[in-house]
Amino acid sequence: ISRKRGDEVTEETVPIIVPLKEVSTGDGDEDKKIDNSVQVCGRSMTQRQVGVFCAVMNGLLAGSALVPLHYAKDEGFSDLSYFLSFTSGALVANVALWFVLFLVQCCTDPSSKGSIVKTYQGMPRWYFKKLWLKLLAAGLLLSGGMFGSILATSSLGQAVGNSLIQSKILVSGLFGICCFHEIKDRRAITNWFLSATVSVASILWLSYERRASASTEDIVQ
Repeated sequence: ISRKRGDEVTEETVPIIVPLKEVSTGDGDEDKKIDNSVQVCGRSMTQRQVGVFCAVMNGLLAGSALVPLHYAKDEGFSDLSYFLSFTSGALVANVALWFVLFLVQCCTDPSSKGSIVKTYQGMPRWYFKKLWLKLLAAGLLLSGGMFGSILATSSLGQAVGNSLIQSKILVSGLFGICCFHEIKDRRAITNWFLSATVSVASILWLSYERRASASTEDIVQ
């Protein structure tokens, strides 16, 4: 967006997701309210809708990410070989998603007007110089955790192994509550811990069923 300030013309870029923070409904300050909606590819959605949609997509896609490991193991591939293939696929997928976002921005954003340069300026910034250390640490942690997930699923199977590694949501939840103070309401925190207790009990139950099933197979043999 070009704006003229005196004799100076400045340009501002419009990202794909734009938060709409404050909306005035009257003349006084007391009439102002916070609008938590965001613009996603030109459409207005609440932050809750965006979060729920992304969480569902994460469950569908991430929950199926280790399914090919079952077939790779049957064909004789090791866990390390699958890990290298998995990371290569993740790199290709991220590049492909970036180009999909680029095309969506180019076709739907009126400010781009089909221009490649303006579309690129409206894309999310890399901020490599400011975030390289944090991104490197996040990548190392994720890679280490993913390798552990592959070993767990290879040893325990999809039903138990992939379910056990979902305990990572408890760790991230504790970080959000205790370190980052994302949830401050006591009732919400209590409900979270109750839900976490149910999740841990389910994980332990799955582990017990795995052990009971293995014992039964040994007796039959």
